[in-house]
Amino acid sequence: MSITKILLQQNASVNLPAKGGSTPIVTAAQAGHTGVVQMLLASGADVHMARSDGTTALTAAAANGHRAVVHALVEVHADPHQHLTCCLHALHIFAAQGSLHAVQLLLNVDASVDIEAGPGPAQGLVPVQLAMERGHWQVAKVLQEGAVSQANSSAPADVGDSD
Repeated sequence: MSITKILLQQNASVNLPAKGGSTPIVTAAQAGHTGVVQMLLASGADVHMARSDGTTALTAAAANGHRAVVHALVEVHADPHQHLTCCLHALHIFAAQGSLHAVQLLLNVDASVDIEAGPGPAQGLVPVQLAMERGHWQVAKVLQEGAVSQANSSAPADVGDSD
């Protein structure tokens, strides 16, 4: 039996931050422990809780390339627009890493391709720019296609001629 399961059976708090500020779900997501993430979620862990530096479970999984964890978090509606205090969003991180599958997962839950990075080295950049800057051409193409799709879905419906 895993230590996580034992602690959960003893009613350990799933949202209590550790001394360093990390929550159990962020720690599990960062380490890529999909099963532990799923157990914590089933026990009521808050998918939107962040470490003291702003890192969420989704951004921790993104930063470490743990696609299965990202998928598990997206399924329970982790917010792809929640950001780190350094103002990078999960989509920025995945684009910079060239994580095609993760970018596609986030686009499927309507992550905005036009969201700009805040203050810092990437300030003002959108995810496609980070992908291109690092030579991740397939990811850049998917992000550009996502931008077209998002633009088309937000365009006003054609109401016909008014004459």
